[in-house]
Amino acid sequence: MNTKYAKYNLEYNRIKTLMTQYRSYMRNSKTIRDEQIKIEKSIILYEYIIIAYSSIKLYIIDQINISLQNQINSTLEEMEVPIRIKLDIEYDKKSGDGKITKYGTMLVTGKNKERDLKSFSGGEKKRITLAIYFSFQKIAERFNKQNLNVLIFDEVFGGLDASGRDMMIKLINKYKDKNVFVITHLDDI
Repeated sequence: MNTKYAKYNLEYNRIKTLMTQYRSYMRNSKTIRDEQIKIEKSIILYEYIIIAYSSIKLYIIDQINISLQNQINSTLEEMEVPIRIKLDIEYDKKSGDGKITKYGTMLVTGKNKERDLKSFSGGEKKRITLAIYFSFQKIAERFNKQNLNVLIFDEVFGGLDASGRDMMIKLINKYKDKNVFVITHLDDI
């Protein structure tokens, strides 16, 4: 009987050990599952943050774009140039590397019809470019809340007729509170 009892006792202890291991495994399994759930929640949160961050960046770009467009058109009006600019930015969120790509277009309206910038005369292009330059300067001051006190113009009068040069001089003279440097080869300026 002792051997039979010992055999049953041995089997009992083996089953008891297996049950202890099973309970331990189940506790560990629950802990692992809890950790997996935490990780999955973190991934969802980080994905949301990335999407929200991208959306915030796009919103800021759009707001700057609107401000820049308005400023360019205001400057063109100041310059008495009958041209208006519409800046469009399209976003492609389907790039392979996960980055948001931006495509910018500039629609130029002159005499009530949209035209390609290349179709304008040299003087008109120069005026548009100068309006963009002045607008960037004003937008930078507004967003940085700092006064940019140095303006450098290198050969800005090239390609402008007499009325364009007069307009440019008039525009530059509005910046009396800044240090303005004009580089030109024209003797009559």
